[in-house]
Formats: sequence, C-alpha cells, structure tokens
Amino acid sequence: MAAALRKHDEILRHEFGRHGGRVFKLRGDGLGVVFPAMRESVSAAIDAQRALIAQDWSAVGGIKVRIAMHTGPVEPRDGDFFGPTLNHLARLLDVGHGGQILISAEGLKALAGQIQPELDILDLGRHQLRDLIEPSRIYQISTSDLPKEFAPLRSLNPARHNLPSQVTPLVGREGELEEIRPLLERDRLITLIGPGGIGKTRLAVQLGAELLDRFADGVWLVEFAAISDPALLPNVLAKTFGIQVEGNSPALQAVILALQRRKLLLILDNCEHLTEAVAELGETLLLRCSDIRILATSREKLGLIGESLFRVGGLLVPPVGEETADDIADRWPAMRLFSDRALAADKDFVLDPEASERVAEICRRLDGIPLALELAAARLSALSVSDLAESLSDWFKSSAREKRGVASRHKTLHATMDWSYNLLSLPEQAAFRQASVFAGSWTLNAAAEVLAEPDQTSWDIRELLGQLVDKSLMLSERSGKTRRFRLLETARAYGLAQLKQTGELDLLRSRHAAYYQRQMESAETTWGNMPTAPWLATIEPEIENIRAALEVSLNGGAPVEIGQQLAAASPLLWTEASLQPEGRKWLALAGESGAAPSTNHISARLLLGRARLAPYRDDGIKLALAQEAVALFRTTDDRVGLGDSLSLVGAVLVSQERFDEAEQCHREAYALLSEARAEKLLGRCANSLGHLKLFMGNIAEAKSLYEEARARADRFGDAVGRMVALCNLAEADFALGNYAEALTQCRSYIEICRAERRVHRLANGLANLAAYLLAMDDPIEARAAAREALIRAQETQSRFLVVISIEHLAVAGAILGEGETAARLLGFGDAHYEREGIAREPTERIGYEKARGLLLDRLGANRIQGAFAQGKSLTEENAIEEAFKV
Repeated sequence: MAAALRKHDEILRHEFGRHGGRVFKLRGDGLGVVFPAMRESVSAAIDAQRALIAQDWSAVGGIKVRIAMHTGPVEPRDGDFFGPTLNHLARLLDVGHGGQILISAEGLKALAGQIQPELDILDLGRHQLRDLIEPSRIYQISTSDLPKEFAPLRSLNPARHNLPSQVTPLVGREGELEEIRPLLERDRLITLIGPGGIGKTRLAVQLGAELLDRFADGVWLVEFAAISDPALLPNVLAKTFGIQVEGNSPALQAVILALQRRKLLLILDNCEHLTEAVAELGETLLLRCSDIRILATSREKLGLIGESLFRVGGLLVPPVGEETADDIADRWPAMRLFSDRALAADKDFVLDPEASERVAEICRRLDGIPLALELAAARLSALSVSDLAESLSDWFKSSAREKRGVASRHKTLHATMDWSYNLLSLPEQAAFRQASVFAGSWTLNAAAEVLAEPDQTSWDIRELLGQLVDKSLMLSERSGKTRRFRLLETARAYGLAQLKQTGELDLLRSRHAAYYQRQMESAETTWGNMPTAPWLATIEPEIENIRAALEVSLNGGAPVEIGQQLAAASPLLWTEASLQPEGRKWLALAGESGAAPSTNHISARLLLGRARLAPYRDDGIKLALAQEAVALFRTTDDRVGLGDSLSLVGAVLVSQERFDEAEQCHREAYALLSEARAEKLLGRCANSLGHLKLFMGNIAEAKSLYEEARARADRFGDAVGRMVALCNLAEADFALGNYAEALTQCRSYIEICRAERRVHRLANGLANLAAYLLAMDDPIEARAAAREALIRAQETQSRFLVVISIEHLAVAGAILGEGETAARLLGFGDAHYEREGIAREPTERIGYEKARGLLLDRLGANRIQGAFAQGKSLTEENAIEEAFKV
C-alpha cells in the first residue's frame, strides 16, 4: 500500500506541476495546490484523473481520487493560505466521490470564455455544505474518457420542495400544463387567474412537481389564504424556508439574503385578498433574487410589469347532442373527472350510455368547474345519477332567478355550494360553517373545543367532520401522528358568509381565540421542562390560528382581554421560532388595544414580553420595560415572572457597568427561579450572572456559572441556552488565558450557528473568534474571521456587531502596520460606545488596549488624537468601507 500511495503522490505532483500548480499543504494523502489561473487548474485535474485511471491499482484494490476546485481571496502566511475560501474548498471536497471532479460556481465563473470544447459540465444544483451558512452551487467536470456517473453528493441538503402529496390524480389539465411550461421558461412571473374552485392551486402544485428537476433549489409552495395582515407575508416566507430571523433584521431582508443565490420556483397561492402587498413582495423578490421564478394563483392579476397571465377555465364539457360513445369520458375532461370522483363515492358506478347522458348534462350545468364537479360526484353515495341531475337542475333554475348579473362561473360555483350546503343535515351545516373560523388547518381536539355545542361530544364532532370529508367539503391530512383538517379557501369563504348570515361569527371567533389562548398558555407552562425541538413541534403548526386569534381579538372581533392574554403567553413562540419582529408587532398591538389589561399580572407579562423581544442592544427600551414589569410582578404571586424580569434588568445593568445593582437583581432572580424550579430560566439566569462576574473580573466564578448554565441547558433540551453558554464559556476561557480552549469552544459554537442558520449569533461568534486570534498574534486569520463577521453583522443590521467587527479589523490593521486607518476605525468605535453610554466587553477591551499601545508607539499621541477625532466623524458606511481595506 505504501508503494501505491507513493506512486499516487508522484502522479498528482507531476500533473499538477506540469500545469503550473504549487503544492502548499499536505493533509494525510491529500494535497492543497494553488494555480495561476482556473484554466490550468481544470486541465491539471483532468490530466491527473486520466493518469490515475491508466495505472493498475488492482494490487491495493483500486485508488480513486476526488478533486475539488474553488477560487476566492486568501490570507497568505509562511507559505500557507488561510481564510473562508480554504474552508469552502475543504467542504466542497468533502462531498465528492473518488474519481469525481467538482468545481464551485465561483470557479466556473473564473473559467468564463476559457471552457475547452472537450469539457462536459454538469450542474449538480445547490448543496448545503458543512460549516457554510449559505447553500453553494456545485458543478461536475468530466470528459468523454472520464467517468460521469456518481452517487449523489454527500451534502447536508434538506428537502427540495414542500409540495403536498396528492391523493387523487390531476384530471383533464394536460393542455394547460403544456401551455404554461413554456411561459415559465420565458417569463419570471406567471399568474394563474380564475374564479374560486376552478383548480388554480391544484394546477400550480402539479406543474411545480413536474418541474422540480428544472430548479436546482427546488419548488416551494407558500400559502397566503390564512393570512389577513399584509405585514406578515415575509414571516410566512421565512417560515416556509426555515429562515431564522434574529437580531434587528427585518424578515424580508433575511428572506432576500437566503434566496438571492438560489435557483427555485416559488408558488404564491391565494393572493387575491392581498394583491397589492403580494405584488410589492413579488417585485422585490424578482429584483433582488435573479434566479427565482414565481408562479402565483389569484382571482385577479397582480399588476406587475412583466407579469404573464394565464386564465384557468373550467374543464371541457361535451356539447349538447354529443353522442354517448364508450370513449366519451376520455374525450371530455369534465366527464373524466366526474367519473373518477363518482367511483370514489360509489364503487358500483358505471358510465353506461344512459348514465353518460345524465353525466354530460351535469358537467354542462356545472360549467366544468372542478370543485363543483367533485361536490356533485360526492353525492352519488346517496343519490342516483338521474336523481343528482334532476336535483341540480331544479336548484339552478331557482338560483338563476336570484343571481342575475353575476358572472356565469361565479354564479355556478356559488349555486353549487348552496346546493351542496342545503343537502347537509342541520348538524353538518353547523359544523361546516363554524369550521370556517379556523385559519389554515386544525386538530380534532381544536374542533371539539371550538365547534361543539353543549349537547355534543368530541365523538359527535369527529363523525361530523368525517361526513364533511366524505362529501368533499373538507380535507383531512396526516401531519406526523396527528390528523389535521382544513377547508379549501373557496369553501372557507362560503362558510364565513354563512356564519355571518346566521349571526354566529362573533361567538365562534371568541371561542376560537379563547381556545388558542388556552393552548398558548399551556405551551408556555410546558416549555420550562420540555426540550425545545419537540415543544416547538407541538405549537408551531398552530401559528396560523394563533395569528388569526390575535388579529381578531386585538382589533375588536373578539374580547380584547383574550387577545391580551394570548399575546402575553406568546413571546416564547416568537423567540424559539426566530420570529422576533412579528412578536414585537403583536405585543405592541396588545399594548395599544385601547383597553387596559384586566390585571396587573397580564400587564406585567405583556411588559416582560415586549422587553424580551425589544430590538437587539436597544438597552434603554429593554430596561424601562423590564423595570416596569418587575414593579408589577411584585404585586402578584408569580415568582417565575418576577425572576425572569429581574434577570433581564440585571443583564441590561451589566452592559451599563452598574455592577452592584445588576448583582442584586441577579441574586434575587436566581433565588426566585430556584424556589419555583424553573430549570430552563434558571440556566439562562446563571448565564447572565456569569456574564456579570466576567465583567467584574471574577473569571473563575463566571466560568463555573457558565458550566452550570450549559449543564441545565443540556439536561432540559434548551437549544438557545446551550448556544449562549457555549459562547460564554469560550469568553471565560479566553479571559483566563486558556486561548486554545477558547478557540475550540468558539469554533464549536460557530459550527452550530452555521448548521442552524442563526446568522446573528454567527456574526457574534466570528467576532469573538477574531478577538481570540488577535490575542494569539494571528492577525491574518483574525482578519478573515472579522471580515466575515462584518458581512454577517450587516445582514442582521446589528449596529453593535458591526462596530465590534470593525474594531477587530482595526486591531488587525494596527498589528499589520496600517496605523492611520486602524486609529480612525478605533475612533469610530469610541464614538459608538460614548453615544450608547455602554462599555466595551472584556474581550473587546483587550484588543482595543493592545491596538492603542501599538499605535501610540508608532504614531505618537498627537497623530493618534487626530486620527481618533477623524474616526469619530465617520459614518457607518464610510467606516465599513475603510475596514474592508485593512
């Protein structure tokens, strides 16, 4: 084997050297090679694979080499290279297979105009690589004499779509599918328009499934039917893609940053009630994300320049007088759909000549509208085809007199809904119209609580829902181990109209809001002793109904006290689901609802929630809200709320260097939370108390508290608590001079942040990493870390992290001899801390003092003062521009 490896090494070195490559790193049997240009790198990779294939490796069972190529800025030092480019290259190499040649999108771009005719370049799509926060597009390079077929890349790729599975085939839309496909090739925005029930959503989902392979980053369905507030559209998008919205970053900005390098199809469903907002959102996405295409469904156009409209009509129906041949259903899509659904309702259904005539009559009567056909076919479980045709005919004759002037298809669908509704029993009618109060989907337990009358049991409700599903008026779907129900938007709109007509709407909205208030309060209670992931899995599916309950109750459609109590219980949902901006909106609305909360306890919880969700580093607002909450909690018997509020007050006081007051708050908070056995909050309080000790210089005690915090977080599954503790342990080790341990802890923290796409925390971790490397006199790698930290800090719009990232670049500049620039950047930092009235954290103080000392020695006091003064007048934009030049 040793001889084979030597031969392998000789071949690679020879081929790489022949094309101008220089080996700069050896790692096991792997080589790091730098080339003067990407063309030489590609030629070397191909020739190396050819040379390896030409050898006989049978004695060692074969040798296959994977090769990866990437380009970007690096930090040279002592003949080696450092920085994010090398990390990207290593991760790219990790996902390949022996014999495969991979190249990044950046590498392929560097080949522009130099691609040899012999090369076969295959787009493998975007893949999530370990330690990289954004998915990367990867290509495979091969030639006619090299292997092309390999197993899928070993990346961390998540699912490439969220399209719902369809239990029945799409019938009769082959022509529409053929027409829409080329439109999506040509235009970036296609809107399917048509009346409710015409099948726009079903058509869009089918099209997305068929085009999945055409979009490297998949096809994603975003449903807007349950959303009434236009401001929530970016939040719905963020949730669809699992995008973490942290710090001060608006949800839309986070979505744009996540999507702007992806190639995908976005299906925006049910846009008609939010046309203006969806149009604005769509325009922004199309402008900022060049590789996405949008397929929208709506009853009207969005009105954007470049929008291509496709009007979805009813299925084709046989004309009057059409012969009822055996193949009539094959020739007329409406009859095919009806027959397909009829068999589901009645297994004995046969489309014989006599039945064909009546079915054709039904299809014509219903204008080929898919939803109307399905509702009618579902009735064959109780009616014959002849009875069904006569029933519809009679109903439509009476309905036509009442609805003159209404467009034909709208009139047909409404008449069909009326007909289907009137055939229901009274309990079925009540269950149907009352279920329309739900937004999105709901569970059987929710239905039993919200819909049941005093004389009804949960079993009665189960039976009624099952009957409505059988009649195609309701959908039933499995989510994990739970069955959930939902209404099509057309049916929901009809049900709400019936609910208003019967005068039940306010009552049902109140029941609905009260149920979800109880659910959220129960979830708030269980959070303390339940791991985060399963906790979130139980409450996050209810978010559309929680939004609807908040919207209704805080805007006068249900008792406002229900909305205030629900808002007071919801902050954990918004923080754990990384939807802090949305949480701030609901808490603010609860505080501005015009009615004072009924108890001090509700007021205190609302204040605490607002303090918890206040924008990052908005310490003045946090402190005022938290102190007011403390005062109110002292009038209640809620030890957990009081302890949580005190801990938050203490954390803000630490940043203001009011250490005695902070310690008093933290000690009281710790005692209260210990008595109440609030384990997760106690762990977080230990983290905060440790931070106080760190600022006060009691490092060993700080580390002990951080270790306690991590142990509690591990024991009770507190993902956020564990991340914070890990970050703080690195800070404590650094302060103790255990630099190697600090680096290890910090790198682990960064890896978790990348894996969970927590951009704000990632920026913080990278900034800390830069500080540790600077203390270890490694300004080159520190500069690379600080540069990425600054990029991520800008993404999350965190001014504090922007400032400390700039300062770390200033320290690196001071060490590397860029005195004037470094001094100006430190002056910019001084101005920020003076303006905010806060002190530098211990980690930042070390680098700051080190840089000042170096600059004093090199520049002298006068030049330093002048440069600092210039820096204090820099705008943030100018400071960022200067920092990137270091």
